[in-house]
Amino acid sequence: MAARYFIGIDLGTSNCALSYIDSKDPSAGTQVFSIPQFESLYTVRECTTLPSFCYFLSDAENATLQEKEDAAWSQEAVVGLLARDRAASESERTISSAKSWLCHPGVDREGPILPWQSLDVPPLQQMSPVSASAAYLSYLKEAWDQQFAAQSPEHAFAQQQITVTVPASFDQVAQRLTLKAAQDAGFPESTRLLEEPQAAFLAWISEPGHQQALRALQQNKAAKQLTWLVCDVGGGTTDFSLFSVQTRTDGDDPLIERLAVSDHILLGGDNIDLALAKRAEAEFAAKGHNVRPDQWLQLVAQARMAKEAAFAKD
Repeated sequence: MAARYFIGIDLGTSNCALSYIDSKDPSAGTQVFSIPQFESLYTVRECTTLPSFCYFLSDAENATLQEKEDAAWSQEAVVGLLARDRAASESERTISSAKSWLCHPGVDREGPILPWQSLDVPPLQQMSPVSASAAYLSYLKEAWDQQFAAQSPEHAFAQQQITVTVPASFDQVAQRLTLKAAQDAGFPESTRLLEEPQAAFLAWISEPGHQQALRALQQNKAAKQLTWLVCDVGGGTTDFSLFSVQTRTDGDDPLIERLAVSDHILLGGDNIDLALAKRAEAEFAAKGHNVRPDQWLQLVAQARMAKEAAFAKD
């Protein structure tokens, strides 16, 4: 049976997102899925992104969630907004930037190592970078099914065509582990990967106005093809991808070829957070207040919050 929906998932270092196209209503274009998630122990909010954070609940917190009539909770951890909020005060109980560990050859990426060097979460409860990534993907799958599968079994997540994006510079091991996380989350075997800069470029070039601009630009150039550099600055990595684009006179989709990809660069928003935290740490030290090791992760989380507030739309 042909899939009704084409689903694209950005499994990000800082945030995840899900968008989809309805094959029976393609004129509606790409639609972004609103993800319901706990904002606090008492409130649920829909958001177009799912923060890539996983927080291990205390027994009291778990009991509070189980008391909610609209949530059948009996689990050790939550993901999303509540988990991100807890990172500032309960850093040793919170997993962040799991995606960056997927490409780290110096650790057992399928071993329970997260939260990193935590003394608050028992080793048997800790997660691997793969299982943490699977937790985010599983949450997106369950959120989809709660909204769409209730309408018809044919709308169930596992029946759709799924694409998950990865950094262009992910090696084969990191790509394999990403697919394993998807399989562990219950994704269909047909799930495929797409490089993030390529996904962004395809989305940009698919807009009619941009295609017209490409044709006009090519007509004014002596060269038969145009070369485009896509720069993707993410939470944990930065990717540079070079594409050649050749428009067609018959109006069909342009011919796109990826020419080159940069080396793997572990540099992104996380590094901004660390730099801000180091700056704050030095200012505290100058005033006679040394940041303890157990306070460092809290300081990094607070630096991230300050950075996001500074770059917010308002």
